[in-house]
Amino acid sequence: EQCSPVLGLLALLVFQGNAAIIHGTSGLTRGALIVATNAGGDAIMGPEGVSFSSKATYKTGRAKTYTNPNGELAAIAGALTWELPLFNTMEYARRPDFELTYTLPLVATSETVEVVLLFAELQPDIEGTDQRLFDVFINGELALPRFDIFAVANGRDRAARVSVFLSPAPSQVVVTFGKIKRKDKPAIAGIAVFS
Repeated sequence: EQCSPVLGLLALLVFQGNAAIIHGTSGLTRGALIVATNAGGDAIMGPEGVSFSSKATYKTGRAKTYTNPNGELAAIAGALTWELPLFNTMEYARRPDFELTYTLPLVATSETVEVVLLFAELQPDIEGTDQRLFDVFINGELALPRFDIFAVANGRDRAARVSVFLSPAPSQVVVTFGKIKRKDKPAIAGIAVFS
């Protein structure tokens, strides 16, 4: 198993449904990166050839990009330096249905894959918890009900990584974000899948 420099932070796992919500900054060994997308921006090349494709590669649905008003290299607590352009942009769902879907093809080399969802609340008008709530479905199953970026990240301009483990490994990972009535729009910074 390889130790990937991507998203390598873990101190506490809090389970919500089938997902492990990751907090903290201690080391974590992950498997090999299979596929990744920068949901809110351009392709990113990280250390050791780690690559995130651009936002349009795997997306369907109406969406818009929001970039941190302080710039793509603004400080984001918990993000590695090369990850700043990833966490400083996010894609959010738009009308009419506020649904956003990413379909990532897999050629898995293991029985289990880890889907890591990357979030950071960037919008200044989101000032606390319970303002941006949405559901996250993975391959049709509700993985994160009523997900709140601000609550999980413990504030604005802070990286949050959420892992969902799928076993047996599917041939694709379909991540769908659904809006909750009277709450702000679903948003995502990036998605990475590890074997």
